[in-house]
Amino acid sequence: MTSSTTSPSSSSSSAALDARAGRRCHTVLNALHSTHYFSPDVTRELKALGITHPSAVNFAVRAAALGAVGPGTVAAAFYNYKYELVAAHVPQVWRTASPEDVLAARLRGVDTTLRRLLGEELVASPEMAEAAELALRATEACTRGARPLYAAHADLPVPAE
Repeated sequence: MTSSTTSPSSSSSSAALDARAGRRCHTVLNALHSTHYFSPDVTRELKALGITHPSAVNFAVRAAALGAVGPGTVAAAFYNYKYELVAAHVPQVWRTASPEDVLAARLRGVDTTLRRLLGEELVASPEMAEAAELALRATEACTRGARPLYAAHADLPVPAE
């Protein structure tokens, strides 16, 4: 018996992406994405809130989208950190600064970093606006299941800049 329908996986459409496209995109974008984890601008913004220990900065910046969760949730979501290390800094970071304040500080720090590294002209360019729109469209195609950090970030409002 033959079917008159073709599944997406068996389609030979020329519009399909190369199977390696995602990996190539990840390789290029991860370097840019990772800059905020180590950005002195983000660290400076969090220090202004009173979060000074490097591990506390890391956990606060990365977990803020989850809300004022405890160390168990952060350790589970991050997966590769020992609970004891996380518990040494969380939930204390939320007593020092709210997740909303951390998110705002992170946004300011990342904006400063990107403008410093890429230049004001490129950041303000139509090409950057197009890239941001394409990135947003790509993220909207992602699924939230078993991805707590993505799900939390996807629920945040999209920054104006």
